[in-house]
Amino acid sequence: GMGLVILWTGAVFVTRDMMSFGELLTFYALTAYFSAPVSEIISFSQKYRDARIATERLFEIMELKTEEDPAPKEVSLYCYEGNLEIKGLSYHYPGRMPLFVNFSHTFHTGRITGIAGESGSGKSTLGFLLMRMYSPDGGSIFLDGIEAGSIPLNIWRRQIGIVPQKADLFEGNILDNIALGDPAPDLERVATLCGELGLEPFLSSLPRGILTPIGEQGVQLSGGQRQRIALARTAYRNPSWIILDEATSSLDSTSELYVLKALRKWSQEGTGVIIIGHRMSTLSVASHILLLDQGRISEEGSHTELIQKNGKYAAWCRQQGL
Repeated sequence: GMGLVILWTGAVFVTRDMMSFGELLTFYALTAYFSAPVSEIISFSQKYRDARIATERLFEIMELKTEEDPAPKEVSLYCYEGNLEIKGLSYHYPGRMPLFVNFSHTFHTGRITGIAGESGSGKSTLGFLLMRMYSPDGGSIFLDGIEAGSIPLNIWRRQIGIVPQKADLFEGNILDNIALGDPAPDLERVATLCGELGLEPFLSSLPRGILTPIGEQGVQLSGGQRQRIALARTAYRNPSWIILDEATSSLDSTSELYVLKALRKWSQEGTGVIIIGHRMSTLSVASHILLLDQGRISEEGSHTELIQKNGKYAAWCRQQGL
């Protein structure tokens, strides 16, 4: 390290009579004496920078405006179980060209609808718009024939659940993460969901089963296990609609079969399912598929119909070996 460099350089100076041996030892001792405080100052400087960045981010979050909810504050007990309909929707990101212009489509309840498209086609944005995480520039979204603005946000998001690609899991056990926020979890329902999603063999191998701690962000779990737990969490609340946004990207073929079987079962029981992604093996389970291109529907139909059309969707399937 640095001490070796100092000794080597000092030895050269001593051999050339540019420094005495005693001066070299004195200089080396002083260097060792000061090196620890200097290292601490450098370390503190790095910690200070990290703390300042974290503080700035914290204040940014604290200064965020709360979501405006135009709906009446009265909590509605009405269960919205009908179609999810988009009429004349327009949306653009700030500083960019419009992504959706007068977009309309009806997602039918009790059916699996797939949304495919290249990056930037608008498929994930459409999911956020359906969840009312983004506000459209124009047009309306209806659930069971009722305009979105008339339904309180908390009710809307209880009726429409989304499973993102990167699931946020919390420190605690698996039960806490599935029955999130439920003070009296329905253990029978949790067990049913875990069975439907193929989590039972994994849970039975754990020392404490469903009560096993998983660490922050589920560090002790694989990506596929995290995604299935996130899906179980969404399904646990019995939403009318489930949106999967690239939520099967980390699944192996066996786990994917369990998930697809569960999605078919839930849709047959009346749940509307929307699968957003580019993995054709998952999208093929959908009874109706939309292919988005720059915010427009370029192709739509069943998996078989789109293959027969021999367009972009068929080309993608060939690329993925389907």
